[in-house]
This record gives sequence, structure tokens and C-alpha cells, in this order.
Amino acid sequence: ARFTQNSYVDALEISEVSFGQVWFRKPGLMKWHYTSPSEQVFVIRDGTLWLYQVEPRQVIIDDFKETLISDLPVSFLLGIGDIKKDFRLNKACQNAEGIVMELSPAGSGPRQAELKNFKLLVNPDSFVPRGAFVVDVGNNSTAMLLNEIKLNPEIAQEVFSSEFGSGLDISDRRLERRQNQE
Repeated sequence: ARFTQNSYVDALEISEVSFGQVWFRKPGLMKWHYTSPSEQVFVIRDGTLWLYQVEPRQVIIDDFKETLISDLPVSFLLGIGDIKKDFRLNKACQNAEGIVMELSPAGSGPRQAELKNFKLLVNPDSFVPRGAFVVDVGNNSTAMLLNEIKLNPEIAQEVFSSEFGSGLDISDRRLERRQNQE
């Protein structure tokens, strides 16, 4: 799919609109290729996240669950979560874009507590996700809208590659975290 993302960081009062393309393959494969305002690529595979920033030619590697305040909204898209088990439906309505479901975490762990608001937009005919709106407890928000969705296309395994070329500055936060714990 192609996507448009609107992000807002409350403490800095900064908004940003981003565009790009996303690929999902269940279970556990995801790639986000941002083309604007700056090119960067997120790949999630085997519980690991790679962030490639084209300029300044940098790769950051981390455990997927360590990078997000709450991994719940993304986990069911990866095919590793269960929306019926992980969330409670608070309310729903239909608008011109589809069905909007307001959801809250079913659990009460620390990561669930960081999620203040989660709304999911689904196609009214297929119930395929078309967008999401997430707010954390710091009032930072991300709104995502998917367009040109292609269901069940053949996606080559190479799409989810974490090879970004040579001459890159690589920071593996997993190793840094382990060294700090020792």
C-alpha cells in the first residue's frame, strides 16, 4: 500500500507529514519505505527492527518491542497479535472512509498503559485495515492512512532484506543494551 502519515510531537509542538510505501507479510514481516520528507526505511523481521536513514547513511538496529511505546497497534498487522484478545472495542461508527473502531488495550501491563488512544479504520466490506490513529500518554499522535492497497500480492523475500549497502554507520542498540546490563 501507499501511505500518508501525520505525526505530532506534543512537547515540541511539531507536526510532520510523511509519505511512502508499506509491505506486510504474515507472520512478522513489515517494511516501511518513507520517501518524504526524508528517505528512510524501516524493516521488521524476526523481532528485530532496522532503520536505514539514507542521509546520513546510518543504520540503527534494535529489538522491535524496545523501539515502540506500545507494540500492540502494530502486532496484529504483523500477524503476531490477536486484535480480539489484545484489545477491547469501546465504540465504533461508520463514516465516508470506512468503519472507525475505538479500541483500548485488554491487558494492564506497562506498555499498554503508555497507549492513551487507538482508533482503527477498516474497509466496511472486507474489514481490511485502511488507517490508524494512535495517541500515547504524552499526547504525541500518529495518524496513518493507507491507499492503493493490494491484498495478497506475491512479495519477494528480498523486500524484507536488512542489507542496505556498504560504507554505512551501523549502531546496534541490542548490543549496547547488553553491554550496559553487564
